[in-house]
Amino acid sequence: MKSKIAVASVVTVALLALTVGSITFAPRSVTADPGKVTLVENGVALEKTPGVSVEQVATEGERNMLQVNNNTPFIIIVYIGGIRIGWMRPYRTGLIRGLMTGYHRLYAHSQYGTTSWGPRDAWIPGTWNLLY
Repeated sequence: MKSKIAVASVVTVALLALTVGSITFAPRSVTADPGKVTLVENGVALEKTPGVSVEQVATEGERNMLQVNNNTPFIIIVYIGGIRIGWMRPYRTGLIRGLMTGYHRLYAHSQYGTTSWGPRDAWIPGTWNLLY
């Protein structure tokens, strides 16, 4: 008797899982335009475009990098254009890739804000040396 109940429970859970899985996963169809993907969820069509196409990269040109030399005894936090990019350990060199060519506003401060560098405009691609 116990084995019949166990088998019935397992079959019920398996059927429930298959039913829920078929409801939650929506089919995906590709339109004639290769840049657009149409998702169908609960009868509603949603369009999604991919990140960056090859044509967009060709027209924008090459992305460049900024080399940041932290020649200080501090952990520093780096900002580009008012956006925090990350942090660097003391006496390290970091490369920030994927920046557009041109002038960018650079700023950095120590971990607790006791020392700061910038803001200053710097040409990308380029190098920024932080000295103590």
